[in-house]
Amino acid sequence: MSQAIREATHAGSWYLDDTELLTKQLKSFIKNPTPETGKRFVISPHAGYMYSGKVASQGFQQLDFSKIQRVFVFGPSHHIFTRKCLVSRASICSTPLGDLKVDEDLCQKLVASDNSFDSMTLDVDESEHSLEMQFPLLAFHLLKQGCLGKVKIVPIMIGALTSTTMMAAAKFLSQYIKDESNSFVISSDFCHWGRRFGYTLYLNDTNQLEDAVLKYKRRGGPTSPKIYESISNLDHIGMKIIETKSSDDFSEYLKTTQNTICGRYPIELIMKSMECANFSERFKFISYAQSSHVELVTDSSVSYATATA
Repeated sequence: MSQAIREATHAGSWYLDDTELLTKQLKSFIKNPTPETGKRFVISPHAGYMYSGKVASQGFQQLDFSKIQRVFVFGPSHHIFTRKCLVSRASICSTPLGDLKVDEDLCQKLVASDNSFDSMTLDVDESEHSLEMQFPLLAFHLLKQGCLGKVKIVPIMIGALTSTTMMAAAKFLSQYIKDESNSFVISSDFCHWGRRFGYTLYLNDTNQLEDAVLKYKRRGGPTSPKIYESISNLDHIGMKIIETKSSDDFSEYLKTTQNTICGRYPIELIMKSMECANFSERFKFISYAQSSHVELVTDSSVSYATATA
């Protein structure tokens, strides 16, 4: 039976496609070479590595793969709309650092066992960058810990889930949260700010949200706080809620602020799954950055953050 290979379609554009150069780049991002015992969850950004690779690496370097048999990778959909969790049909996910084997048996079990899950075509899989951007990072750190050939992955694109589907998927996934041989990578950027993203809300000095373009267009931009400071404040409110483990509070935060966190559904799903599993550990954010410091309403930026548990 032939294997379906998910090619590294974003290599050479979003990240380096040369094995030696990519390895050198990822090594340069590492601050602490020793993983933390028992760490098996990470929230990681998915922009090009020149933008978010350093932030993502601060999370990945903490993961302990010594007892891990499989890694679930959750990512949002940027190109298609779905109300389900779409599971990869690939047998192998290719990276410049080595192939990642997919746990095909578990992928098939997910689709067969719960209506929240469905299969994802290879074309859709290869078009989506949110999952792929985690693969070379994962391969690098698995290699570093001598685990690349021992660990399989379960790539899942998380759609715009209804509350009912979210709960059903979370209950089903909770069994894998409890199993300490499983690790989870949650792919998400944080605030996408600017008119090109359709999001220009600004948290002013009285903690009120207002439209920066409408209010400050003639003046170029507010100064106290500056727009990039407001973005950081908005993001950190959400990050603090994620650290408290309340998926309902996170959902309410998103409704209130409309913050453009593209991985909101993957984050909500892992939080809800942890709640269903009565998982005691909490996410702790360890790195945050922005693609640029926005001061004018004509500018734009994307935020990147990483957390581990």
